[in-house]
Amino acid sequence: MKYQIKSTLQGPQDAITSLAFTVQGKLLAAAGPGGVSVSSLATSQLVPLVSGIGGYQQPERTAFPVVAWLFYKEQSRHVLMLGSWDGQLQFWDYVDERSTLESTRQAVRHTPLAQVISVDIFPKEVPAGGRAKIVTSFADSSVSVWTLSMNGELKKKFTIKLHISFIPKAVRFDTKTNNIYVFAMNGGDIAFLDCHTGNTIWMKNGGPTVMGSISLNPTSENFAVCTSQGFELFELERISYIRKFDGEPIHITVPKHLSFVEDGSKVLGGTDRGYAALYDVQSGKVVQKLKYSLGGLVQLVAACAMNDDFFTAIAGSNGHQRCDVIVWQKPRPIPRSRHMEGNDEYVVLPVKKKSLRRFAYIAGLALSFFGYTAFVTLLSDVCRRLSHSGAFSLTLFARVSNLIFVSAPRNYV
Repeated sequence: MKYQIKSTLQGPQDAITSLAFTVQGKLLAAAGPGGVSVSSLATSQLVPLVSGIGGYQQPERTAFPVVAWLFYKEQSRHVLMLGSWDGQLQFWDYVDERSTLESTRQAVRHTPLAQVISVDIFPKEVPAGGRAKIVTSFADSSVSVWTLSMNGELKKKFTIKLHISFIPKAVRFDTKTNNIYVFAMNGGDIAFLDCHTGNTIWMKNGGPTVMGSISLNPTSENFAVCTSQGFELFELERISYIRKFDGEPIHITVPKHLSFVEDGSKVLGGTDRGYAALYDVQSGKVVQKLKYSLGGLVQLVAACAMNDDFFTAIAGSNGHQRCDVIVWQKPRPIPRSRHMEGNDEYVVLPVKKKSLRRFAYIAGLALSFFGYTAFVTLLSDVCRRLSHSGAFSLTLFARVSNLIFVSAPRNYV
C-alpha cells in the first residue's frame, strides 16, 4: 500500500523550517522566516492566531524556526509552542468553539538572547493532572528544561551551559527514562543528561562529524541522522554505525529533516530533488517517493499515526516564494491481535503460511489414505457376507479389489 495525496495546505510565503502535526492529526503547523501558518486537516483552512496578551510577537509576520505541539487529555486541549530567533517561547491554546489559536499563557524569553534551535516535549499527550516536560536548546550552547501545566503555569527546572564549541543541534527525551539526549551540530559529540538536574550522565564522541537533523525511533534504541553523506542510521547507546540509506547525490548542502514513521519501520526524509523519500529501515532502500508539486528543495517532513491511518507531510524550503504543504495518507494495517481483541473464546497462534499449507497437504493425504482403507475394509466385509450367502464369489471380490487398487491414486508421498 502506497501513500496517496490527501490535501495541499497553504504555507508561509517563504521557506519552511519547521513542521509539526498535533498528536491526533487535527492540525498542522508550518513555520519559517515568513511566519507561522496553522491549518485544519479536516477543512484545509487556515486557523487564525488571536493574541490576548500584550507583548506577543505576531506569529504570521515573525520568524519562528521551531514549532511543537502538546495535548492535555483531561481538557482535550491542543497547545502550540513556538520558539523564536531571539529566544522567546510562546504558547497558543486551540479553542474548539471558535476554531482559533489564542495566546492565554505568558511568553518567556531566554537570556541572553539566543535563537531557539530545538524543542522536544514529553509526554506529548499529558494525562489528567500531569505536567508536560519541555526541553529546549539555544544557540549559546545552553539547554533548559521546563514543566507546563494545563492552567498555564510554566516552571523552569534548570538551565545548563555546555562547552562553547558544543552547539546543541537537537534535544530529545529518552522514552524509557525521560532523560535527555543532546546532539552536537559539529564534532560528533552526544551528551546524555539527567532530566531532573541537568547533570551529565555520559558524554560520548563517535557520532557523525556533522549532524543536521536527528530522529529517535520509538524505543530510543536507534537514531537516524542527516549527515554530509546523506541519511545514516546509528545504534544510540554505543553510538555505532548501522547503515546508510540509499539516496541520490546531494546538490544543496543544507540539512534535510527526517523522521521515523509507521511505528519505526520506515524513515521519511527530505531531498533537494523535488520529493521526499520513504526508506525501509531494515534494508535502507527507497520504497516510495513523495513528489512535491513545486519542485526544488523539500527540506521539511512530519508524520502522525492515527488508529486507522498514517499521515505524513512534506514542505518546500525555497526562499522568497510560496511554499505549500502536501499531506499524504495511507491506511494503517490492523495488527493481528486486534482482530480478536476483547474476545477470550479464541486463541491466536503465530503459524507461518508455509507450515500451514504443508500441514493441510499432509492432513489431506492422511484422510485420503484412511478413507481408502476404510472403503476397502467395508467392501471386504460386504463381499464376505455375500459369499457366505452364496450370492457372490470370492473370485469376484478379488477382481473388484484389484480394480480399486489399480485405479487409486499412488502419488501420496
